[in-house]
Amino acid sequence: MKWVVIAVGILVALGALGYVRNSVLPRRRLEKLLSDHGVDFLRVRSRPVYAWPGYIVEFHSEEARIAFQGSEAFKALLGQVQLMHAGLHHGDQRFDARMAVSLHPTSLPGLG
Repeated sequence: MKWVVIAVGILVALGALGYVRNSVLPRRRLEKLLSDHGVDFLRVRSRPVYAWPGYIVEFHSEEARIAFQGSEAFKALLGQVQLMHAGLHHGDQRFDARMAVSLHPTSLPGLG
């Protein structure tokens, strides 16, 4: 029984470590990049789609989203996302940061 508890504890610890490494740390890295570039954003969320990593950057308004989309900070964000996941591929398809990043305004009060 003791070994079963140890094995379950190890599996839970590995699962928690994987979650932090694959979900929390990449989001924090992107939030830091955006903050360093002076971008006024609300938050960055993870959104895996069909086994590909994805990120949603939320803004306070549609105007802020449009302004960011044409900025150098947006290019830096895409470059960072591509760098973080450059080794990913499924068959002959390679990871493309332009498909993994989406920008959304948050216009409803109370969300956040």
